[in-house]
Amino acid sequence: MSHETSESELILIIGEINVPNKVKAINENIKSILSKKKFSKILSTGSVGSKETLDWISSLCKENQSRNIHIVKSESDEEVNCPENKIIQIGNFNIGLINGFQITPWDDCEELHNIQKSLKADILISGFTNKLQVRNYNGIYFLNPGSLSGAFSPLYNDSNPSFMIMVIDGDVAILYNYVFNISSKNFEISKIEINKLKNED
Repeated sequence: MSHETSESELILIIGEINVPNKVKAINENIKSILSKKKFSKILSTGSVGSKETLDWISSLCKENQSRNIHIVKSESDEEVNCPENKIIQIGNFNIGLINGFQITPWDDCEELHNIQKSLKADILISGFTNKLQVRNYNGIYFLNPGSLSGAFSPLYNDSNPSFMIMVIDGDVAILYNYVFNISSKNFEISKIEINKLKNED
């Protein structure tokens, strides 16, 4: 377990990228908006795709150190030296991180709940579906950042790139969901507050 705390943390949460094996490149609009920020931590559900992409992701981190960049193994990451799951403490939250290929049936809330309980996570982040989702299941938030590159998934007919930015301060997490609409070339942004103390009531 990683124990890393701070008064306020700016976290980037990203899902399947698959550059260049499924997508040629990350959209320049996404690169532009992310390059203007410096994140204290980056959480990735895997399927990064290449060393060049990993280097670019790492450049977005305020302190480009391995302890601040957390990546888990996906089904396509056979040769990547990453764990299948991680638990990261940020603020007063224990955040679980998995890819999601382990879930049967895929994306099943009850199975995600079982993993969340085994990891003792306050929030569980998973990927694999390439679709951004925020679900509250029995008081626990399941987050899926979708695909940063808009990579195709057979599970959902949605190729809009997406990612999440989270600000954590103590017991409160503010989550911003970004979906880039390829047709309109605009970002659709939504905001959610997660209060750990309320969830424990």
